[in-house]
Amino acid sequence: MWSVARAVTGSCVLAVLVAIPALPAAQSTTTPWAIDVTHEHVDVTTNGVDSVWTTNRAQVSWVRPEIGGWFGSVERQQRGSQVDASISARGYRRNGDWTLGGGGAVSPAADFLYRYAADGELSRRVVGTVVLSGAYRYLAFRTVTLHQVQPALAWYHPKGDVQARLFLTRNVEAQRTSPTVLVRTTFDATARLRLGGGAAYGDRVFDPTLLPTGRARSRVVFGNIRVGVTAHDAIDVGASFAHEEPAFDFRSFTVGYRRVF
Repeated sequence: MWSVARAVTGSCVLAVLVAIPALPAAQSTTTPWAIDVTHEHVDVTTNGVDSVWTTNRAQVSWVRPEIGGWFGSVERQQRGSQVDASISARGYRRNGDWTLGGGGAVSPAADFLYRYAADGELSRRVVGTVVLSGAYRYLAFRTVTLHQVQPALAWYHPKGDVQARLFLTRNVEAQRTSPTVLVRTTFDATARLRLGGGAAYGDRVFDPTLLPTGRARSRVVFGNIRVGVTAHDAIDVGASFAHEEPAFDFRSFTVGYRRVF
């Protein structure tokens, strides 16, 4: 199944790190509508210099798992004195064993985010509950254009899922391709408790638009918990830790609220 999540950094590799599907116990039987509000605090160290990044995001969604879904969001990111805002819309449609998804986003007058982005993904159930996917994403930054290809393989089981995804990001101006591998999983421990986590390893996870020569190997680990407080309300808590060579460290904490109707 095609999933939608936000992009934490310019690489969009972390776009799938914080994706947690809705808890079954928190889903109303009367309507597929939901709202999500999240805040993320990030402590960043670059060459020994500390800084703080913050992200505030609001999303509205309509999802019928057997048919498809639609997601619309607004996001405000701040890095030091720079502030960027983005608007995005995405959706997916299921037809038997096939799922087609796509979307786009815009960040007017962005300094560090992309100015424009568009993506599409085609998935097919190949055997049992194993799903093979292929995605493409286009990102236009202020001075750099990126093309990203994402083959993926996922296994869905009664308690959650396990997914492996390869990111191949092509920097057009630098004529450089940066690979990253991501493995993530979710698990429903109880009817109202969902656990998630995973890791990523690759080149330039955090900013493939810079450093046109040389490598910047990156390692990321992350985890999250969703607790269903009532039949309609849930709280999300997540954290991620990363290091990118030669001297970049990333530590984030995220808290969110979800309401289904």
